[in-house]
Amino acid sequence: MREETVSHDITVVGGGLAGVCAAVAAARLGRTVALVGNRPVLGGNSSSEVRVWVCGATGHGKNHHAREGGIMGELLVENQYRNPLGNPYLWDTTVLDAVRAEPGISLYLNTDVRLVDAGESGISSVTGWMMGSERLITFESPLFLDCTGDGLVGHLAGARYRIGREGRAEYGEPWAPDEPDDITLGSTLLFYTKDAGSRSATSRRASPRTSPPPPSPSGASSRPVTTAAPTGGSSSAASWTPCTTTTASGTSCGRSCTASGTTSRTPASSTPTR
Repeated sequence: MREETVSHDITVVGGGLAGVCAAVAAARLGRTVALVGNRPVLGGNSSSEVRVWVCGATGHGKNHHAREGGIMGELLVENQYRNPLGNPYLWDTTVLDAVRAEPGISLYLNTDVRLVDAGESGISSVTGWMMGSERLITFESPLFLDCTGDGLVGHLAGARYRIGREGRAEYGEPWAPDEPDDITLGSTLLFYTKDAGSRSATSRRASPRTSPPPPSPSGASSRPVTTAAPTGGSSSAASWTPCTTTTASGTSCGRSCTASGTTSRTPASSTPTR
């Protein structure tokens, strides 16, 4: 394990879309930024790991004339150009390239923040464990942005918090409920389905089975015997069946002889043909 300490103007904890937009905005203002995410990709719920599509102000098309602007709008327009089919993996690269395009951002993926050093004056550092490379990294900054989605940094720092939604009158939010409640974001099971069509009746039909050969006479070999066509008669008119001639020892020879035609055969020996 390697321990290290890094310093930046701003440390953004959380690699979702909120953290990405915050990091890009700060970098464009000339600040050095540490963007810390605990997943191998950026984008949070919109990444290829979860695949919750980004709708924003459009509200799944309900707000027909609305659209996202700013950095989020840049990402959406770039994705429409680079990824017209909506491939979630290409969306990952769109978000990643936007971060890499800013030289002031230092990206730390697979880094899980677990410790927060905070006092009366605020947070002085956060410490994260980078999985895989086994690096314990302490991030020092005069300013920290908690973009984890569930207020992890604030909670570890001992900040006061509340759960649920505020009432509309508390902050003047027009879309807030009339009265405060304890409703939080639930869990979502998101899955993709694909229409693979239906199997035709022909493909469902079982393949014809080959009937087993008739049992050989008692004592005869079950292996097939190949014989030449009989001489002195028409081979096309002959019907070949196992011989049932009984030998002196009381066994059948098992050879193939004609059941019709001018040729007949007798056992060559008292031992069945194998």
